[in-house]
Amino acid sequence: MKSYWLFALAAMLGAQTSTFTARAEDTNTVELIKQLQRRIEELEEKVKGLERSKTAAEEQNAAKAKEAEAKAKENEAKANEGEAQAKQQIGELDQKVKILQRERELDQEAADAKAKEMPKITAGSDGFGISSADGAFGLQFHGVLQVDSRTFFDDGGINGNDGFLIRRARPILQGTVFRDFDFLFVPDFAPSTGPTIFDASVNYRYNPALQLQAGKFKSPIGLEQLQADVDTLFNERALPTDLVPNRDVGFALHGDLYGGVVSYTAGIFTGVGDARNSSNVSFFWREWELPGSAGDERRSIARDDGRLAARLRYRRTGAVLCL
Repeated sequence: MKSYWLFALAAMLGAQTSTFTARAEDTNTVELIKQLQRRIEELEEKVKGLERSKTAAEEQNAAKAKEAEAKAKENEAKANEGEAQAKQQIGELDQKVKILQRERELDQEAADAKAKEMPKITAGSDGFGISSADGAFGLQFHGVLQVDSRTFFDDGGINGNDGFLIRRARPILQGTVFRDFDFLFVPDFAPSTGPTIFDASVNYRYNPALQLQAGKFKSPIGLEQLQADVDTLFNERALPTDLVPNRDVGFALHGDLYGGVVSYTAGIFTGVGDARNSSNVSFFWREWELPGSAGDERRSIARDDGRLAARLRYRRTGAVLCL
């Protein structure tokens, strides 16, 4: 019986101990749950804080991105504006350059027009000259001066044997009036008899192939006679030249055909020219033929009073002789 009571007491104690243990375990569980709840709340708070921080960072980043985009757009707008301004400035500069170039062209044209209107003054080996801008009027002055010195050696002391004289002293005045009229005036101050008029003529140029000359000038006879004094090799011409007519007063129709391949002169003169004894009216015809650029020979046919006066054939050695 005692054992029974001991067993019952033990069972009661075990049950009570189990109850105390269960209660203790429930208390621990509740405490643990509370701790877990607090932990969860803390974690939730941290998560919420992180979410708020993330949202703020995202908003800040978005704001920065918008600001950067706005700056980029502003810079692009400024760049476009600068490019437009640069293009406008380039266009303005280009327009200014074109205006300056045009002004320079106008100034040059005005200077050229003024230069064309101004008279021309020349000085050179051909003498001094002045002419109008269009060439319709002109005046030229030059001259010829030739001296002759005669000195004899071992002449036995003959007085007056040596000599010095002026062979030609001719101022030459020539010019053009009204474009088509040429004039020539050549006096000579060398002759011992006093000043002499060698040439005084007027020439009308209708065109190169048809010209009319009137006054005192060289007759178209005598090849050497027709050469200018400055083109002769010696002061004196050859003796045969004394047999042909010299300068005379009259009219002559002359011109150049086919670009100068053929030249002609037909004239009528009084016959009382320089160094002539005849006073009969004379008729002259002269033709020059220059057959092509390859031919180096030139023929001259001259007729005086209908009679064949000379037929010459010679070979050119340089410049064509001045006629």
